[in-house]
Amino acid sequence: MTSRAIKYIILLTAALTLLFTGCKKFLEKEPQGLLTEQFFPTTATDALQATNACYEAVREWSYNSGGYPILDIMSDDARKGSNPSDQSNTVGAYDKFAITTTQDGLDRWWAALYVGVKYTNVVIEKVPAINMDNNLKTRYIAEAQFIRGLIYFDFVRAWGGVPLVTTTTPPLKLAQATVDQVYALIINDLTFAADNLPEKNEYAAADLGRATKGAARSLLAKVYLFRHDFVNAEKYAMDVINSSKYGLEPVFTNANGINGQNGIESIFEVGALQVEGTENGGNQYANTQGSGETRTEDGDLADLPSI
Repeated sequence: MTSRAIKYIILLTAALTLLFTGCKKFLEKEPQGLLTEQFFPTTATDALQATNACYEAVREWSYNSGGYPILDIMSDDARKGSNPSDQSNTVGAYDKFAITTTQDGLDRWWAALYVGVKYTNVVIEKVPAINMDNNLKTRYIAEAQFIRGLIYFDFVRAWGGVPLVTTTTPPLKLAQATVDQVYALIINDLTFAADNLPEKNEYAAADLGRATKGAARSLLAKVYLFRHDFVNAEKYAMDVINSSKYGLEPVFTNANGINGQNGIESIFEVGALQVEGTENGGNQYANTQGSGETRTEDGDLADLPSI
């Protein structure tokens, strides 16, 4: 081999070494201006934002549009209304008990529920390590556990046993949990929430709509009804009744209208602004699903979006 060839080989080797070293340094560069799971949440402000995200999960259209055909339409608790052909592919089969395993809407609902589980797991797993006010920290975790319990209650009523995701880094393959295991997680989450959340009237006005002790107890009562544990169902239901925090709206239409938002008859409701798009704080129901009855100064009926 000539000295010139050897020289070229040395130069080529040096160039490749610099190239790969440069690529490695470039690829390992930390992302700028983005929140990642490695660095979020780490502060008290982060903890609040992560907790707020849990509520966004139950405001998503796919979360609500998937649930009502199975949990409401099939049980005759509600009817879709609107035009007969509107959402006939989504609702019609459920109303006639003719659904299939590939029914429209089921995949979106399934995905939306697990997105909500992920949001709650971020709070439950990572907020405990944050240096912040301990009472507020406990409340945030309790809010997240309430919402996770609510989501898994939807899961178990629709599918029975499902894979339980309780960490932000689950394995790629999870075994299907039994119905008893799912209910055990639900009851554990809701019990923690009932023990650690404030009562409805203990929240500041800006925090109305967050999960409360009364909401957790009410959901626990419903869960125990589904388990045929009527002793505990009565216990938690009576806790809510005897708290004197709830009652009936004097005006019936306010129970589901804008004038009854977070009112005496409201145990837990999903808040939304009267704007388009969930990314802006809006909600499909806030925009299109009916109206609350209220009157103008002239006494005429005014249509306002229901929340």
